[in-house]
Amino acid sequence: MTTATTSPSAATATDRFAALYEGARAALAGSARDGEMARRDAAMARFREMGVPRRGDEEWKYTNLAGLDALPFELAGAARVVAPEAVEPALVGAGPRIVLVNGRFDERLSDATEAPAGVTVEAHVPADASVLDRCTDLAPLPFARLCEALAPTAAVVRVAPGVEAAEPIQAVFITTAGDAPVAAFPRLRVEAGAGASVTVVETHLVMGAGATVAASLTEIDAADGARVVHECTADLNESSWRLAAIVIRQARSSRVESAAVATGGGVTRHDFRASLDGPGADCALRGLAMLSRDEHVDNHLLVRHAAPECTSREFFKNVLDGSSRGVFCGRIHVDQDAQKTDGVQTNATILLSDDAEAQSRPQLEIYADDVKCTHGATVGQLDEGAVFYLRSRGLPEARARALLIDGFAGEILDAYTVAAVRDRLKSALFGPIPGGAGAA
Repeated sequence: MTTATTSPSAATATDRFAALYEGARAALAGSARDGEMARRDAAMARFREMGVPRRGDEEWKYTNLAGLDALPFELAGAARVVAPEAVEPALVGAGPRIVLVNGRFDERLSDATEAPAGVTVEAHVPADASVLDRCTDLAPLPFARLCEALAPTAAVVRVAPGVEAAEPIQAVFITTAGDAPVAAFPRLRVEAGAGASVTVVETHLVMGAGATVAASLTEIDAADGARVVHECTADLNESSWRLAAIVIRQARSSRVESAAVATGGGVTRHDFRASLDGPGADCALRGLAMLSRDEHVDNHLLVRHAAPECTSREFFKNVLDGSSRGVFCGRIHVDQDAQKTDGVQTNATILLSDDAEAQSRPQLEIYADDVKCTHGATVGQLDEGAVFYLRSRGLPEARARALLIDGFAGEILDAYTVAAVRDRLKSALFGPIPGGAGAA
């Protein structure tokens, strides 16, 4: 993780992001649709009001962004040529896919020809930010606003009412890292009509060893009775800053599952926001961080129960080694009219070294009187009794510990519904560990 200090006279990261927008505005306006620049200007104005968060901000007290002030990042330029074989290992199957390189649509790498009737996969700027507006009512998301302003385009997946997309749809976002630090703004919008069903795999790749700053925004809008599964993975380098917002709005009787795994990089922040606006909505959020060096992951959740008889489940785990740091801050907010809410929030962390750190803050904010909400957090080391038991059955110590880690983390990975994603994650996470799921 990059950290640094700056002099009072130096340009801050907020200043630098603002300068990026001023420099890019003319080009963005050249291809803008009706009303688009007004929305971009408004988003940038909101970002300027908030600025890059500081440690004094309660929501960011455990994640230090001061290193961004000393990073002379530039806007990721026109899409570089990326060889198809470089993307092939990240693909999940033969379903439709859309690929954006440095925020720009890459027709060579994309393939929407397999999209079934009623399913649209395309690149364009969404006409509104209604999902984001709804989900920031209780807590702002400065980097989501920054992405709204600066994303050249967005990957948009739209499923018509009553349509079931049988094959997963994949959105791949590639950032090419060169000698100079670059900033990129990946954006994904998923719209599922009434009674529709879709699985979307969101994949982020950093190609190169240079420093990158990615402020990404994922919006999921589920209409009445819709079913959306969203599974996110990221393959980052050690100099990556990933500041991701996943915002979800759900109507009556809809179900959304969203999962994100962090396996490295420099600084990763996932801001989940879900607003359950229709009676009977069901939301499940999951996350896993497996870190081994000087890495930092911060999972922040805010689930708003705004209607009665809604259900939410949040389940996040960390495995921390080396001098890595894991943060979890989750809040279930229950509006006054959201009677018969059922919410459960759980965070569990295993520390594998004396230098690893974990902070956990599960929270409930309840204004209704007929609810069932629980939350809990555990932080500890591997169960030495369980290690001893496995060793007494003839397993070497390294293998015994690996199997316990595998079982702990596998509970999150097994919830991934796309087999190709699940298998790739298990191989990447456990392959180097003796006896892990990816070992021979």
